[in-house]
Amino acid sequence: MRWILIFIDEHTFEFEGMYTMVHMDKKWFDADVDERPYLLLPDEEPPARHRQSKRFVPKTMFLAAVARPPTTGANKRSLRTIDAKVITKVVKVPKTITIDELFNIQKLDEALDPKRADDILAKKPLGGWLDKNTLDEALKGNFMQKKTMFEKWHKDKRTSRLVTRLIQSDPAIEKKYRVVYKLYAEYLKMIYRKENMAKRLAANN
Repeated sequence: MRWILIFIDEHTFEFEGMYTMVHMDKKWFDADVDERPYLLLPDEEPPARHRQSKRFVPKTMFLAAVARPPTTGANKRSLRTIDAKVITKVVKVPKTITIDELFNIQKLDEALDPKRADDILAKKPLGGWLDKNTLDEALKGNFMQKKTMFEKWHKDKRTSRLVTRLIQSDPAIEKKYRVVYKLYAEYLKMIYRKENMAKRLAANN
């Protein structure tokens, strides 16, 4: 029961999509059976099989994992076309390069460094109002702190699209505070559902 409850959103009380989860299952199979028929020649002795008891039969385990394939919302076409051809000749490179150099891993790590996000927020708040202290409270605060913060944003007409755009303005900030705009979006959905329900009840009365 506790394992199931961790997948329920505490704001909307809905089950999460579990799109980032890997579902695993295992199955045990016996490597031998209790009785095995043999075809023997007239002078052939039956094969000997020594086993302490049925509980000591060797077993084999099969492990299976199922996950949702990662997808993106990009509509950009791939550079590969139908006319693309496989290069079969030898391609020479001037020097040996590592996988990190090939994909510029060092530059990527620098761009996503949380310290870089702190430096950017220390210079100027996002949009003139979304500073580091506010984001930290929305990220690390308890339920009531988050609720108070989101109520203030909603009262100040801060839309979910605005908060998302500000946090996504820099890769380092987006990586560190991605949870904030997702929580705020779910909070606004809950508020809008309550408002619509109140309107329907008022109309029925």
